[in-house]
Amino acid sequence: MTHRHLTLALLAATLLTGCMNDSAMTSAVEGGAKLTPAQREAGRQELLALRDHTLADLYKAKPETRQEIGKSVGYAVIGAEGLNVVLLVGAQGQGVIVDKRTGKETFIRMLRAGTGPGLGYMRYRNVLVFKNAEVLDQFLQLGVDVGAQGNAVVKPGGAGSSADAMLSFTPYLSIYNLTDSGVNVQANWGGTKYLLDPDLN
Repeated sequence: MTHRHLTLALLAATLLTGCMNDSAMTSAVEGGAKLTPAQREAGRQELLALRDHTLADLYKAKPETRQEIGKSVGYAVIGAEGLNVVLLVGAQGQGVIVDKRTGKETFIRMLRAGTGPGLGYMRYRNVLVFKNAEVLDQFLQLGVDVGAQGNAVVKPGGAGSSADAMLSFTPYLSIYNLTDSGVNVQANWGGTKYLLDPDLN
């Protein structure tokens, strides 16, 4: 297991044992040296580029999403990597929320942990489409917890990309998952926590 994979597994284990409350999670996100203005801008531009090419890939795979996003009040794009080891599920990532009402871009970080049968490592990108202003406002103010997830993905060697709709607990939020690479066969349950990025905002 690589150092990166071990970090993800430890993240899942720590969250699942209840040792990390919201304050501790925020502290973990804030850990590390402060960025210089140049580093901050470079980080922002990297995530904006991620947003642009992710949307292009999504529109190619599911053309109908262009109209869906066009009619939405806002959307988010997150790039992440996750690891399922036996019964532990861990993931972390970064992204940006675009509020179409104002044009404001808010940078976020993602932490996810859960339990359930699964094995594999996966790099992926999520697109969240907000169809309701109240749901977007709640997300911006409080973040959101996304629970049950079941999928079966076998994409060794980064061959191609898939864009699958994931379960959302509200009809006013669509979630699309684009898989870049990995082998992941799972049916796991876990929460995803989104936090404001203290370095990029």
